[in-house]
Amino acid sequence: MSLGSISYSKFKVHHFKHDDMDRAELIPLPFNPGVEIKGYATEINEPCAQVVVEDFLPNTEIWWTFPHDEFHYCVSGSAEIEFFLPPLYGESVKETLVPGSVALMPSGGRMNIKTGDEPYRHICFCFPGPNYPFPPLRDS
Repeated sequence: MSLGSISYSKFKVHHFKHDDMDRAELIPLPFNPGVEIKGYATEINEPCAQVVVEDFLPNTEIWWTFPHDEFHYCVSGSAEIEFFLPPLYGESVKETLVPGSVALMPSGGRMNIKTGDEPYRHICFCFPGPNYPFPPLRDS
């Protein structure tokens, strides 16, 4: 094995600002017909990790299956999550995420999330980087 075949990540920093979400686009959420979220890609999209900022809109229900490990850090709003554990999804855990909560969504798990009366704003840390096609922030 030569060192030339290894994809190394680069050092990156993202400075989160609440006002940035005013410029974030509404995007359709795959596998959830009719559901849109607000979100943007940060500068961190490397082989080791991708970091995105998302708002799940008020009073929304979303289903998602995780092909990778992912952490959510709740910035504002709240969300009720039921997380179904692999391999057979017969075991689940329910939790409410509020500002300051950090949750690990393990690879292979399936999530049902219901938001409250305001957007559930969170920062997603995906390991390894799945290179999801999130748009960058629009120019103001």
